[in-house]
Amino acid sequence: MIDAKSLSIIRKNKAWTQDVLDHYGDELYAVLYLLFSKNKKEIISKLRTAELTLCRKAFCNVLCIQHELHPEIVAKFINRDRTSILYYINGHEADYEYYKDYTIAYDAVSNHINEILDVNNIMNFYYFFFSITILLRNSNRNYYY
Repeated sequence: MIDAKSLSIIRKNKAWTQDVLDHYGDELYAVLYLLFSKNKKEIISKLRTAELTLCRKAFCNVLCIQHELHPEIVAKFINRDRTSILYYINGHEADYEYYKDYTIAYDAVSNHINEILDVNNIMNFYYFFFSITILLRNSNRNYYY
């Protein structure tokens, strides 16, 4: 089994984050549609309405803070630059404490995403991904020899 320190390092890896978002991306966008009635096209658009910004901020903070996904890859996932995500992360504590709408949105997004990205699912995904990588490496080695 993987210890907590190793899991944290794995999760902050860009390739790992990209694989997780590729695998669970549609389900994550479905959560945002369920909670905010915003589809993927609206979320990744350049519009900066208050509701869209709130949606993006809560979503990114849950992924980056709670699930330790890499901010740069999360930024690409929602069509933003990495500095926007870092700005969201830096303002999280103050927003959560003083901005009631953000608190409600963050808690709702967190609850739904935690069901999708729970530790057991992530670990099963990791073992599946890891075993495929080993199989591919072994098959390539056998091919060349």
